[in-house]
Amino acid sequence: MDEWKQTTVPGVYAAGDAATPMHNATLASAAGVLAGVGAHQSLLR
Repeated sequence: MDEWKQTTVPGVYAAGDAATPMHNATLASAAGVLAGVGAHQSLLR
């Protein structure tokens, strides 16, 4: 997974408990923001 949470499958992003075993709502939501930004950036390219 890269810094924008893109998985090894092109166009698939993962965050929170789906990406790491972090069981903390604040960290999971922050990871979700990064995944959202990454997905948005991929659509702009």
